[in-house]
Order: sequence, then C-alpha cells, then structure tokens
Amino acid sequence: MLTTGGNDSSPSFIMTLSVMGATGSGKTSFINLASESRLSVGTNLRSCTEEVQASEVFTVDDCPVLLIDTPGFHDTFKSDIDILGSIAQSLATLHRRGETLGGIIYLHRISDVRFTGTAAKSFKALSAMCGDQALPNVVIVTNMWGKVAPDVGDSREQELANTFFKPALDKGALFRRHNNTVESAHNIIRAILKKKQVTLQIQEEIVDHRKRIEETAAGRELLRELDEQIDKRLRQLRELEEMLSQTEVDDEETRRELQQEVLKLREELATLSRVSGGSKGGFRRIMRDVLLFGAVVAGVYVWATVQRQESADAIFYPPSHDFHRNSEEAIDKIFFPWY
Repeated sequence: MLTTGGNDSSPSFIMTLSVMGATGSGKTSFINLASESRLSVGTNLRSCTEEVQASEVFTVDDCPVLLIDTPGFHDTFKSDIDILGSIAQSLATLHRRGETLGGIIYLHRISDVRFTGTAAKSFKALSAMCGDQALPNVVIVTNMWGKVAPDVGDSREQELANTFFKPALDKGALFRRHNNTVESAHNIIRAILKKKQVTLQIQEEIVDHRKRIEETAAGRELLRELDEQIDKRLRQLRELEEMLSQTEVDDEETRRELQQEVLKLREELATLSRVSGGSKGGFRRIMRDVLLFGAVVAGVYVWATVQRQESADAIFYPPSHDFHRNSEEAIDKIFFPWY
C-alpha cells in the first residue's frame, strides 16, 4: 500500500522514493537491504517483480521512508508498454492524491561488460518519465562492485559518466556507488532527502493532461526504439529469404544455414511483437506474412488458410489488445507464388 503524507510538514509525512532499473539490476535486493523488508528476489533471468510493490516504512535520519519496487523491462510475460503502464499508474496515483515523489534511485550493474540494449531502453524510459525538471532528484547508482576488479570497475564507471549517463548528469542527476551495505544504501537515500520533492513529467501527462500511456514521452520513446528494432530484423529477414530463394537446391549445407538464420530472426520478431504489445499497426500484417504465409518448407512457400491467419492473431495479439483488421490486405497475403 503506497501511503504517504501530503508534504514534509505533515505529521504523517513519508518520503516516497521509486527504485528503477533493468531486470536483474538488484532493485529488490537494494530495497530489502535498506528497509529490512522481505520482498521476493529473482534468482534467474525471470524477474520476481511483475507488479509495483512497496517496502516496509523505515527511517533514515528520523525521516520515514517508503521505497517503491518497480518491474524491469523485457519481461518474459508482459509487454514493455504494459510494464511502463504499471509504473506510470503507481506514480499517477500519488499525484492524484496530491502527494509528491521524493525522487528516483536508478540501479545499474557495474559488472556488465557493456551497456546492453535492455539497460539503454530502461534508462531512456526513465529520463522520459522524469523530464528535465525532475532529473536533479534522480540518483544513478552502480552496484555489484564485488563482481569486478577495482580498476575495471573504475574504468567502466568513468565511461558511463562520460557517455550513457552524461546527458542526465549534466542536467543535475547524481552518480553514486552502492557497496551492498545498509549504510551505503542509506547514504544514497540521504542524497535525495536533501532535495525538494518533485512532480514527474509522466505524472503530469497522465493525470493533468489525460494522455494515454503510449502518448506520453516515455511511451513514445519506448515504441520508437521497438519500431527501430522491428524494422532492422525485418530487413535482415527479407535479405535472408531472398538469398534462400536464390540458393540452388543441391547446395543443402548453405540452405540449412540460411534456414536456421531465418528461424532465428522469426523468433526474435515474435519476441519483439510481444514486448511491443503489438503497438505497430503495420507490423501485424508483416508478422502474418513472415511467420505464416511466407513459411519456408524445403525451399518453397506454402499457402496458408484464413484459419491459420486467425491463429496468428490469437498467438501474437492476445484479446487484451484491440486492433483493427484489414481484411482485404490479409486475404491478399494468402496468394504467394511457388518458386
């Protein structure tokens, strides 16, 4: 239950902080350490934090603090837009009640060899959620220092400060290390306690301007990046299938290699379809083409049926998403030539 007071002069005031980061970045572990809570912690690539949850209220320098645990993007079962919606809804609830957020703690593993696509997506979404006015209330925290040599960690930290995190740091965000101790966690929280509480851009967009999640700056950023990934995979797939169609039948080894690449790209497209929530209108048509009507079997296209087309919708576009059908276009896709 996310219960806070209205302002810092209220006897019931609770400083509410949101903890964010990519899946597996240690958000829940940080919260449990700082607050002595017992929230479930993921032990593999599947996150235990599927919904927004709150810690026990605890004190730092006599100030009551509540930490909000948020799900990371690229979840196994939920689209990124749904995840953003869950986070945004919890933030909007605070705003509707006239309560403000103390700030955001963003966790990043210093043990990561490179800044992954998931981490980049997560941080871009965070920046868009905050808006420039709230970035001074963001603390970017590197953790898992025990998994790297000190000199390696120092080098990565410097690179992060000068590249990926530089735009946010230039606008007032703070950069801190977490050494996996209670004191370290509380010192990070203390850095925000000194700040004036803020309203995030996404709170204003949803509550004050009544925007849908995909219309917010964070939603647009998320969908833009997903669209770029989809377009890239589709270009690669078309090139491979063109190569496959031109490969001589007796060149079985090359054909098998190309078919494996095609299957791999189709799997990646199916994943992108899921994490995007089917947001790209034209993508549904292309997915039918690529995954059903354009199925390559022994070097030839097989003709699909309307029933299989309906199955594609059921698999890749569940009932929770409402999409308009274009029947004529879909039927046209049935007629693929033999080659």
